[in-house]
Amino acid sequence: MQYCCYMSAAHFDHTEARNTLRERGITDCDHFLAKSLLTATEAAIVLGVKNARTARDTLNRWGIESVGRGSGRTGESLYPADLVWGGQLSPLRRGRTKNPNHTLEIPLTAVLEAPTTWYADHSTLVGFAHILTAADWLTTTTDVIDYFDKPWKWGEQHAQWAAAGRPEPDTDGWQLLLDSPFGEQ
Repeated sequence: MQYCCYMSAAHFDHTEARNTLRERGITDCDHFLAKSLLTATEAAIVLGVKNARTARDTLNRWGIESVGRGSGRTGESLYPADLVWGGQLSPLRRGRTKNPNHTLEIPLTAVLEAPTTWYADHSTLVGFAHILTAADWLTTTTDVIDYFDKPWKWGEQHAQWAAAGRPEPDTDGWQLLLDSPFGEQ
């Protein structure tokens, strides 16, 4: 069975393909692009995955089937080059990309102005656990596990503590905090 003349109807951008090959260390890009069929190892280079098996799995997931195998005992699966390239260059199929045209850009001001929750920061979460323990809100291991499992349920207590000036145990504001609704359990 001869595969050298196999071509499908899929098209791909040769310029972007050359750039991808150069990024992946292929020096003779035109020779590589002239191939109508790619082995699984060559497909791995195109797809940017670690090995031929991962390339086969990826192509199979995309619905691109092997059209045959190379000759001999070590012959690899052969895939239509234009379909492999078409799949690799499709913005709908790639999960990660270095191409800025297909990335989600979020302005830095939006990130800086985004509301954050107090429990998103690990050190704040742990620090407030110490406050709750000192105030006898967390007295059992189950209480502690529940706190770390669903910290948002402690939002009201955190807001009261923050409104009181975030007092620490054994400070002037601590007893005032315990005498407020925060201290009522």
